[in-house]
Amino acid sequence: PQIRTHVPKLGEVGNVMDVVDEDATDAADTSFDEDARTIIESDDSALKKNAAMRRLANQHNIEEKEAQERVEGVLVAIGREIAQDASLTQREIFDKLLDLYQRQPRFSKRTSTSIANQAYSTPSPLAWAVSRMLGVSSTHTAYEPTAGHGVLLMEAEPSMSTVNEIDPNRLRTLRNGGYARVT
Repeated sequence: PQIRTHVPKLGEVGNVMDVVDEDATDAADTSFDEDARTIIESDDSALKKNAAMRRLANQHNIEEKEAQERVEGVLVAIGREIAQDASLTQREIFDKLLDLYQRQPRFSKRTSTSIANQAYSTPSPLAWAVSRMLGVSSTHTAYEPTAGHGVLLMEAEPSMSTVNEIDPNRLRTLRNGGYARVT
């Protein structure tokens, strides 16, 4: 396995050196994402999906709020796939995004941080409509000052986009999203 050594910057909380097995971390992330996709795409009720999401959090030894954030990141990835499917009409894209929104688990877990940051997740059908109105496309550069998981940039080319986010859980999604710059 690859070993990553992290030396915290001045003022950063943590051990002087953390050793992480990146292959194991990547495999766990992939497993989580696959399980999250299965939950999202199931025909179960929102209540059953929330229970499945809590089980997934327990399996991966993470807090429920972190699981919600990671599942939302998977939702954004699925939304991006739909929005960029050239074989679909605009109406079909909107309908598929609406169906995706209606299938998602209900994200009801709030923390003092998410409340203080006034974190609000834009529904994917609304994000896509705003994206269309603003003319966001894969051929233009984009800057999203409050990116969340990047849903407003679902039609943008990540390698031409700069995103900013203050929430560490949401930053994780953005850092893995191939954006040109993440701040």
